[in-house]
Amino acid sequence: MHFADSHIHFCNITDTSCYPDLKDAPLLLSCVAEHSEWESQKAVDDSRIVKFYGIHPWYADQWNDEVETELRTILSEDPDAQIGEIGLDNKHPNLGLQKEVFSKQLSLASEFGRTVNIHNIGCDGDLVRHLKTNAKNCRSIILHSFNGPDTKPFRDLNCYFSINPRILGKSPEKLHSILSTIPEDRLLIETDAPYIARNFVTMGDFISTLAEILDIEPEVLAERTRENARRAVQ
Repeated sequence: MHFADSHIHFCNITDTSCYPDLKDAPLLLSCVAEHSEWESQKAVDDSRIVKFYGIHPWYADQWNDEVETELRTILSEDPDAQIGEIGLDNKHPNLGLQKEVFSKQLSLASEFGRTVNIHNIGCDGDLVRHLKTNAKNCRSIILHSFNGPDTKPFRDLNCYFSINPRILGKSPEKLHSILSTIPEDRLLIETDAPYIARNFVTMGDFISTLAEILDIEPEVLAERTRENARRAVQ
């Protein structure tokens, strides 16, 4: 099944056997988390990949003026480069520093008109405020590993909602409730590889499960989310 992977850490994958249908994905939005991964990301040679560069909130202390200058250079030299994985996480320390680093990366994405791929744990309010202030000119905003409960805070902010097999840990009722709030032209799917969700089998199985809940054909869902992903980065 030809799906688009809207959040993958491709430069960290050493064995694709855990993702047997990854070879069928025509579009991969590849993120990094740490500055040390940027050179490996640059070196990836795969025409399917859209490359994202950024500092994850867990590693906010890696941000400095030199890193900011390097990210600006990457965006200047590569018109297809995007920004991610960035964001906020209230389960990790230094939330104040996280906010500062997140704001600066969002501002760069807005300045260059690029897409951002965002990690968010427990910071909906702060995230919305930053998006309204610093992301006005971003091409689009991808909310990675979205698990609800509602899209309402992010409406009218040019957001896409990317879900992965971790969401299958929720009850069918909660999963249906979350999916029902996501507009069909804003739904994305992801592996988050090389991380493997406890409920993961293959992306084909994941798509089939979601399609049954949404009462559509799996191939239709794969095509719809694939086109949504293309629109988010083009």
